Amino acid sequence: MSDPMDREVAVFSAARRLPAGERATLEKRLLGNESPAVAASLNRLARFLYDQGKFADAETGYREALMITRKLRGNEHIEVADALDWLVIVLAPQHQAAEAEALQREALKIRRKLLGHEHPSVANALINLAIPLAEQGKLAEAESVDREAVEMRRKLLGSDCPEVAAALHNLVRVLVGQGKLDEAETMQREAVAILRNLRGTDHPEVANSLCRLGIIFRDEGKLNDAETLQREVLAIRRKLLGDEHADVANSLCNLALVLKRIKLSPPLLRPV
Repeated sequence: MSDPMDREVAVFSAARRLPAGERATLEKRLLGNESPAVAASLNRLARFLYDQGKFADAETGYREALMITRKLRGNEHIEVADALDWLVIVLAPQHQAAEAEALQREALKIRRKLLGHEHPSVANALINLAIPLAEQGKLAEAESVDREAVEMRRKLLGSDCPEVAAALHNLVRVLVGQGKLDEAETMQREAVAILRNLRGTDHPEVANSLCRLGIIFRDEGKLNDAETLQREVLAIRRKLLGDEHADVANSLCNLALVLKRIKLSPPLLRPV
């Protein structure tokens, strides 16, 4: 009798050049419906469908892959947590936030049990949990979760790293959503400083972070600072992307909004 592992290798070698959908079908037919190779192939197919914007079809693939992985590995396995993460990602654009929250809580629980309470993967799971919480309007809880993720990344990775800047961006969104603009500004300034130190001045990530800070300035009524930053963002994007790019158009719109706000401000309140 042939070794099952040899059989999987042979099937994978035969299927590797097929399109994602045909590969998944072939592997299921030859290996059965409950093989690690089939789960992996379903994940590849689902990712392909996700990239095409076919979210419902991708969800079906991810759910089947999760079911297979649970049966093969049990409920408390890192591969199950990974499969839950992928399913959560495809639920987000379909606005299925309640289920995404429940699944992400399960993934977080698995990671904490297997990896401990302080681990980069646990920090990632916290950030992923805050997203459906915020979408449901649970902003206070999302803020608490994002703060935990920021501090965990600082402790594990150091303060001057892109992962901390990304976590700060997530926290800033939740703070802005609650009208906590002063603290949002402080956090966004820190994210800008980190990215400038790591990437230099002329970099897309720096431009994006500056843009967010400029919007906060605008919402705070700091219109002169907002104009200065949006002009800087526009200059960076034009230098990197050329004059005809969607991000450049976005910068022009942001600058126009600030200039309109300045024009409409009472004379004594206009920036000088």
